[in-house]
Amino acid sequence: MNFFLRIISRIYYAGLTLSCLGYPEETRYIDVNGQHLLYAVRGPQDGAPVVLVHGNGGSHKSMRTQAMQLAKAGYRVYSLDSRGQGANPELQEYHYADMMEDTYQFITGLGLDHPAFYGWSDGGIIGLMLEIAHPGTVSLMAVSGANLCPDCGDNFEEFKSWILEQGTPLAMMMLNEPDIDPVQLHSITCPVLVTAGENDVIGPEHTKLIADSIPCSELEIFPGEDHGSYIKRSPKMGKRLLKFLKDYRYGMKKTVAVYLGSADAGEKYMNIAYDFGKALAQKGVRVVYGGADVGTMKALADGVLDAGGEIIGVFPCGFGGKREVAAMGKEILRKDVSRIIEVKDFAERKKVMGEMSDCCIALPGSYGTMDELFCYAVENEIGLHDKTAYILNIDGYYDGLEAQVATMKREGFINPDSKMITFLYSVEDFLKLL
Repeated sequence: MNFFLRIISRIYYAGLTLSCLGYPEETRYIDVNGQHLLYAVRGPQDGAPVVLVHGNGGSHKSMRTQAMQLAKAGYRVYSLDSRGQGANPELQEYHYADMMEDTYQFITGLGLDHPAFYGWSDGGIIGLMLEIAHPGTVSLMAVSGANLCPDCGDNFEEFKSWILEQGTPLAMMMLNEPDIDPVQLHSITCPVLVTAGENDVIGPEHTKLIADSIPCSELEIFPGEDHGSYIKRSPKMGKRLLKFLKDYRYGMKKTVAVYLGSADAGEKYMNIAYDFGKALAQKGVRVVYGGADVGTMKALADGVLDAGGEIIGVFPCGFGGKREVAAMGKEILRKDVSRIIEVKDFAERKKVMGEMSDCCIALPGSYGTMDELFCYAVENEIGLHDKTAYILNIDGYYDGLEAQVATMKREGFINPDSKMITFLYSVEDFLKLL
């Protein structure tokens, strides 16, 4: 069985390597904390940054599988060789605190803005110490096989014998370090994924202690795996890491569903829609809308595209077999948007726009706009999602609706504390929320 698993792993690794030929690994050096350290970079230049730090005695190559998986998914990966390890010259003395400070200066020196972080073994220890010493440096963190103190499992005496047998300064460090009080982990505020193998040298209770001590954490124990079998040349940890990043939408563009009209409203409302689309594009927000090329919907798309932004049109094409005309001829398909998603009817359009978006906002519109907005809000109320519906009430357009919502709250039909629908009064108010 192990033989076949090794063959499958090698086939996967070979295929992954081929798929990443477009993102070859580049090695560079950086001077941090009195050290001249090698690091590797891989992935698209505009990808969200992910920092990888290896375990004791390893190098950036130890986590090459995860680096390729992340690069293939669109992330920009920075893999550091820790001091005295990998391509860096050996030292006579090692401390986790020094490696932590190296990593902090590495992140700040490269100007990485709140990157995601993944550390294996010693790398996980470094990550935990980093967020304790420099809170808010990373936005998300995953640690595998990390420990808070040397004696962290039933196999410690056997591990201690191995350390003494090695006798190197790097190995001997692990006899006395780390020394992290679980209470210190309470200060870590970013989401943290904590993992270990079922047969890890780090005991399961110790791994659980780490997860339980971090306010926003997830714990995963990989069945049948040891300290590194699910990491080195294995796709398992990389897939779990990608899911973790996706769950928190790390590196993914914020997507806003915009509901507005297909009518040729007055110049004031056309300008509002155009300026709103332009502002979203300049903010780097992806826009999803009804896909039409008429009315304020057209003005919105014009604004996004003129600013070089991304806009996705979700267009109902199930009307008499006419692909380019919907709603009795009132909506005409816009063909030059970033992407067109064709759906069969308006109900499916609402569903797709709701699923694609992080929130929605209604600009001045009519019945269709209200239908889409309230459907979004009701789905929140019944627990289908937790996304907020916003209304842009410019120049008092929605004053009447705002008064009606206030009445429904006052009369007990809506929870007075409900924020499923939030009224805003300027484009700037909305942009601040993104």
